[in-house]
Amino acid sequence: MTPQTLFIIVNTATGSVYTGGGSSTPAQSRVFGSREQAERSLKRIRRFAGDVLEITTYERKIND
Repeated sequence: MTPQTLFIIVNTATGSVYTGGGSSTPAQSRVFGSREQAERSLKRIRRFAGDVLEITTYERKIND
């Protein structure tokens, strides 16, 4: 099995993986294959009062 690391943006205030959104766009989960991609996205996400966004990692095993 080959491990694959995924980087997920989570709202730690609510525990939700759904972040961002606006008046015409829904909030969405954001999962990336590199930390750099996740950090770039984190800078662009619209935040609401009380949002605490963090990048968490998830190790996924892929069957070879």
